[in-house]
Amino acid sequence: MPSRWPVIDLAAHPDTCVRVDSHAVYLGHATDAGQATCPPGLVGRTEALVIEPLDAAGRKAVDDSTRIAPEGAARAAAPRTGGAPSGRIRQAVPAAGVPAAAATIPARTNLLSSDCPSTVKQGQFSGCVTELQTLLDFGGASLTVDGDFGPATTAAVQAYQTSKGLTSDGLVGPATKSALYYEDPAVAIDLRTLRCPVDLEPDENDGCVTELQNTLNAHGASFTVDHVLGTGTGTGTGTGTGTGTTDTVRTYQSSVGLPATGVVNPATKAKLYGDPAPQQPADLGSGRYAAVVDFGEQATGQNIQYVWGGGHETDFGPSIGICDDYGDSITPCPAGKEVGLDCSGFARWLYWRAGAGDIGQTTKDQVVNPRFTKVTAATAIPGDLVFFGGSAATVHHVGVYTGTVNGVAMMVNAPQTASYVRDDTSASHSDLLGYYHLSG
Repeated sequence: MPSRWPVIDLAAHPDTCVRVDSHAVYLGHATDAGQATCPPGLVGRTEALVIEPLDAAGRKAVDDSTRIAPEGAARAAAPRTGGAPSGRIRQAVPAAGVPAAAATIPARTNLLSSDCPSTVKQGQFSGCVTELQTLLDFGGASLTVDGDFGPATTAAVQAYQTSKGLTSDGLVGPATKSALYYEDPAVAIDLRTLRCPVDLEPDENDGCVTELQNTLNAHGASFTVDHVLGTGTGTGTGTGTGTGTTDTVRTYQSSVGLPATGVVNPATKAKLYGDPAPQQPADLGSGRYAAVVDFGEQATGQNIQYVWGGGHETDFGPSIGICDDYGDSITPCPAGKEVGLDCSGFARWLYWRAGAGDIGQTTKDQVVNPRFTKVTAATAIPGDLVFFGGSAATVHHVGVYTGTVNGVAMMVNAPQTASYVRDDTSASHSDLLGYYHLSG
């Protein structure tokens, strides 16, 4: 358990809300009075731990979803029959007198990051296993994603390895990890999902381009689908012809009354699918701060990964990153082929969605934006930005302040390469610059 997690004694603080949207350890039984204090509309899940005594009240919590450790053991090997609420793991440890450590599943950790062992294997319980199970399910497995590498996960790994021509040993080493992150560009991806960049990129080679080419064909083009934006051949729609995908996009845009930029942007996507034209978000005024928090917490459940340079297109939202000035630990730089957001791109997207317009491209742009005023921690409100760095000139990270949990300041942010948008404590960075409030 990370030392920065707050530990709350529920007997001493019976009015405490036991919540699973922020990291914490709770000791004792949750009370009805405490749960009544929970903020309405909590969104997002992360790791949290509740340790209760195995007394009469605790035994009532043991149900068909509870994993019961054998006599003398500290951990159950397999779940009982029955299903637990999504994301919850409950174990009873009679030898310890503790009934249920009720926790959410460990947050996903990219298998390629230094936080994961070189080989992920049976018996491990971690966010690396959560990530593995999620990726296997993307590929057609039907695992319960719980972060626990048991026999079912081993069988799914072996089946996956066999399907990819890998050694079927159930050990998730470098070759299996690499294969899991490879997406076949022939498999089309709906352009409206967060897996596709807000604006498709020249020379992009993935399932988003496959979907684009298939959709243009449905509108009258005649592509040989090659998954690459800019090199497909075929006849465009409307007037004129195109010798490449971008040219055909321009022809299509002209035929439907859009500017012929060749950029596959939200307006072009809407036309291709017959959806209503996207609208500029309305300014929510004083309601923008709560909206920023809500949008941020929603993002924690949308599998949005941190990508260096992501979120800085003309349009707002996840994009393919860049490797210029790349400084994270994973090499070679993966940003040039991944879709996601970096920390400032994430903050920019949230504020735009709340109707605040463009707050600036980078952390250095945002921290000196004259619309922002530095405020104290005591006067900061959820939705304010929280910056990290020695000064405005050396600022290096930004998150969205979401309030305090039992006195601990929290934020939602895109942390670093090989991680996903998540909730963190503000203390997860040691060089707090300050809180900044948007006015006007």
